[in-house]
Amino acid sequence: MRPPRRTPVPWRTIEGLTDPHGLAVPELRAFTRLWQRQRSRMREHGNLEPFEEQLARRWSIETGVIERLYDISRGATDTLVKHGFIASLVAHGEATVDADDLMEILGDHSGGLDMVMDVVAGNRPFSAGWIKELHALLTRHQTHAPGRMQDGRRTEIPLLHGEFKVRPNNPRRPDGLVHEYCPPEHVRSEIDRLLAMFAELPPDLPEVRAAWLHHRFVQIHPFQDGNGRVARAITSFELVRGGLFPFIVERHERDTEYFPALEAADAGDLRPLVEMIGRAMTRCLRAALATRNPVASGSQPAIAAARAKIQARRSVTGVREEMRTRLQRLATEVLTQLESVNQRLVVQLPDMGAVVARHESPRELHAEIMTLADGGNYLPNLREYHVVCTLVLEDSDASDATGAAEVVAEVAIVLHPIVEPALGVAIANILLDHRPLPDIEPLLLPLDEQEQPQSQRLSAWLETALGHAITRWTDTL
Repeated sequence: MRPPRRTPVPWRTIEGLTDPHGLAVPELRAFTRLWQRQRSRMREHGNLEPFEEQLARRWSIETGVIERLYDISRGATDTLVKHGFIASLVAHGEATVDADDLMEILGDHSGGLDMVMDVVAGNRPFSAGWIKELHALLTRHQTHAPGRMQDGRRTEIPLLHGEFKVRPNNPRRPDGLVHEYCPPEHVRSEIDRLLAMFAELPPDLPEVRAAWLHHRFVQIHPFQDGNGRVARAITSFELVRGGLFPFIVERHERDTEYFPALEAADAGDLRPLVEMIGRAMTRCLRAALATRNPVASGSQPAIAAARAKIQARRSVTGVREEMRTRLQRLATEVLTQLESVNQRLVVQLPDMGAVVARHESPRELHAEIMTLADGGNYLPNLREYHVVCTLVLEDSDASDATGAAEVVAEVAIVLHPIVEPALGVAIANILLDHRPLPDIEPLLLPLDEQEQPQSQRLSAWLETALGHAITRWTDTL
């Protein structure tokens, strides 16, 4: 019996946005200002160019991993990011393609990002012609694209470099349905509409503009292959032009966040993609803030640099006091939320008790905080005021050697400044039983972000973090 015919997912012409401001990630405004301050600081110390080069190399590697052009170990990835694209740095078995071939592909991706920077600098217009040139460069060493014969069998067809597709490229989804992209005869008109509609989006929302541009470009799918690489490149163009970073999709996000976000956008909801871009920008900013200054060539230059930092710290007393006040207020809100969790624990786990406490600048926790910072890739500044709020869970039916109730879990919420005080930025993180929670990313708290939305972000982050902590504790029962 012949299986029932499945109706394909039909192509739709691209659409604009009715409420772009409702999709915005507000904290990115403060993050952009923070990055500009840190960028100036890095330029002064001579570590801006190496940081931006490493960021570009990571983008070049990951964009190919996402497309499954190759796979490469994380160790080899980190080595290439740090030292450059050198074939001899890739040991046998660390990549799924020959090292020399890998270097050619990575060189294409790197060149594509250079083209993006030319447009950002105003040296080239963002146009259909430029997009075609970008595609030609990104796919220069790819000779064929996947296709299907009339009877449905898979085949390989020559890839047209820098030319819009001349035959349909509609993929079959895991559920068996065919996803229809823009027919070849409508590609040029759709690209023209894309550029015109993109120009009308609010200029002060780069994350929304970038997400819309990414999805609508993929919705058109104008090239036979390589559309994802081009989409992430033009997305990076808009983000960098808006004062942010290239859009790096980490390999572990491919199936869990990236593709689901694109599918949600197919269904009319662009928010998951906007939020994913926001998280990617936050990761890059945290990496920039963690960049260490070059090591001094001797003791005297090192002492001079230390003296300059001490003098700079003394010159920003107002910022330091403002940060202290902000962290004190945020800690009070954290305590309130921990008390709420405590009350629920008492009701639902009657054999358990919990104690909530606040510890201001606790030196006894410095080692744990430093370990937490190492894992989160940021530089804690524990010379400044910092605060730790704890929720200690006790089993009233068990006792230790002194007769006190046995402590079965301890959650610590850490709030402290990072980097130099003049930057005015703090971070929130969580410890469970003096160890980091690997699934929770730290929360950046810039001083010039409005306090109410920052408080709301902290509350949402804390609810998620506590959920993870309680789940991990439950695993040990």
